[in-house]
Amino acid sequence: MNIKVVYSGHYRDKFGIDRYLLNGYHPEIKRMIASQGTVDLAALHRTIDQENPDTQWRAFVSHGNFLQYYLKHRGVDDTVLVEAVVNDGSIYVYPIEICYALESLLEQYSLKLNGVEYQYSLLDLIEPAILKGVQQGWIKLLLNSIHDPLEHEDCLNKFEQYLIDNSIDPANVILVGGNKFDRYFEKHPEARLKITSGYIIPNQIEDRVKEFDSVVGSLGYKSSIVTEQDLDAAQLRPKKFICLNRNLHRAHRWVMAYFAVKYNLLDNSIFSFLVRHGADSDKIKNTIGHYLGPGDYDSAAEKIDKLVPYEIDTYGVENKNGFTLNNNKKDFYANTYINIVTETSFERGDDHSPFISEKTFLHPLVNLQPFICVGNPNTIKTLNDLGFKTFHPLIDESYDSCTNFRERMQLIEREIKRLSEMSQQQLHDLYYALVDRLLHNQQHIMTFRNHDPFETTFDDIRNWYGSQK
Repeated sequence: MNIKVVYSGHYRDKFGIDRYLLNGYHPEIKRMIASQGTVDLAALHRTIDQENPDTQWRAFVSHGNFLQYYLKHRGVDDTVLVEAVVNDGSIYVYPIEICYALESLLEQYSLKLNGVEYQYSLLDLIEPAILKGVQQGWIKLLLNSIHDPLEHEDCLNKFEQYLIDNSIDPANVILVGGNKFDRYFEKHPEARLKITSGYIIPNQIEDRVKEFDSVVGSLGYKSSIVTEQDLDAAQLRPKKFICLNRNLHRAHRWVMAYFAVKYNLLDNSIFSFLVRHGADSDKIKNTIGHYLGPGDYDSAAEKIDKLVPYEIDTYGVENKNGFTLNNNKKDFYANTYINIVTETSFERGDDHSPFISEKTFLHPLVNLQPFICVGNPNTIKTLNDLGFKTFHPLIDESYDSCTNFRERMQLIEREIKRLSEMSQQQLHDLYYALVDRLLHNQQHIMTFRNHDPFETTFDDIRNWYGSQK
């Protein structure tokens, strides 16, 4: 059965190129775009931001990941505009990009345009004829969150009820995440929402790396990566670990700050801890205890509280919440041996389907570093399944198969402690014993450029709906 992807319309960009307009714009913004001959969307967004400084109106239009890869791998032959949609037996898919957290699906939004205020929610952004087709079941609503983990069962359960309350069978809604999230169906066996997954970051790596030497990144410097030519077995590196942490609302990152203090790593390693998101010493202490069990964490929590923000390359940057993939300080990786990767999810998520972000795919794999992954269980196994080589037995990766989050954190602490007690020479020897694997990983990730991150999505759509009448 043929799959057709539906978009709201075309616009002509500032270079005179006709492009598809993302679904997810408020109807008034679509009218503004339609009234202009050519549109500089970035400039238009900035203008709208002047009246809406919280930028929440961008919740579904800040990126076009699905559209970009759909056009790259499938072209325009089965892409149609809203007015061309007819119930002809095809599977019509209406994609909306989720740009923020999953909770955005349930938010009520306010938008000001030229002094007029509009209130709306997700379904108000869908053209009436399309919404009716979704309610009738012959159009499928696809929500793309492939760049983020699926990890909040309660949010998805509330979203299903939201759909039901609006006469939509959740079975006609597809959620694309960065992990499969089977746990949701284990906890809610009655759930009807369709969930599929893929990995998008590996597809973006090679293009980003090619830009490094010519583009100044968002942190104000040109990036580059560690290559085989940079390796020097005769020269000791000055630092042991690197551990980069941006948003500390991911609670397991506070535990890495605790390990850095407990094992005196701040002097002999490179760490960053940037945005505390309101946490004070009491919350830090309680978070550490949550992951490591009862103990005396008062003095460490107070020290960490005074430490944050702990910066290395973000001084003077006003917004430390998010950076693009175009920042890669080669010296950080060339001068350290082991990367402690604090992934997006640790306690939440899915035990058998981990979410893996640029923190793993870019920082250690591209920069020739062995690593410990502070993330979901089976992250190491998944990387092996994807063709990457990891580091057992020289680095103990037994933590990866441990599904109890406290026990997993204790195993990680044990390995960090063991490695921290090695001399610089011992770490140097360990590193060069792994160098063939590191070179393999760097070469292997560059092979993902032509992989379609939504291949599984389209296979699942055919399997789910291919026999429908």
